[in-house]
Amino acid sequence: MACNIIVEQLTRNSVLNKPSVTSDGRTIYYIDHQYNPHRISIDGQQALQLDIHNRFWNVAISPDGTKLAAILNRLEPTIYVMDLESAGAYKEYPLYVPDANENQENCSVLFADVLEWTADGRHIIYDALNKELNAQGDTLEYWDIFRLQPDNGYIMQLIPDHPQGTHKGNPDRNPNTNDDTQNGAGEITQSFST
Repeated sequence: MACNIIVEQLTRNSVLNKPSVTSDGRTIYYIDHQYNPHRISIDGQQALQLDIHNRFWNVAISPDGTKLAAILNRLEPTIYVMDLESAGAYKEYPLYVPDANENQENCSVLFADVLEWTADGRHIIYDALNKELNAQGDTLEYWDIFRLQPDNGYIMQLIPDHPQGTHKGNPDRNPNTNDDTQNGAGEITQSFST
């Protein structure tokens, strides 16, 4: 049985990170190597650099295509969510490590990297580099996966109680479920304190 696969280049722009696609598959959002956000239709006919005066690291479009979650190209613990139906309207979400074993002052988020919306568009799954000062005074940096609820800014750690020095990152969305156990699965590695 022969299988014909057709690959078509939609843009000549280089793409910095994994593109984000609306749930209907018609529109793609991505960041180019100059950190500019772009929108392009799946047929490549409607390409547009978004007129946003910031440099971005990563973006994720909500399944319904109405909200764009973004991380700027600077080391800051913030996710921005833009309402694409209200020109210029956006909200900032400061990131934090929830519950941090009652040790908030010794644990902080440095920055987020990869983000995805859940299939129902109610949450953003993201990974973040965190820094923690342990009881011995050593600094430990580790990646972890979280879930942000844009309605109220509530953040939840997806895989709590993991061994110190374990990294979890690069979350990916299962487009068919809102189950966190399937939405947050990413890479897991070990590291050591410095």
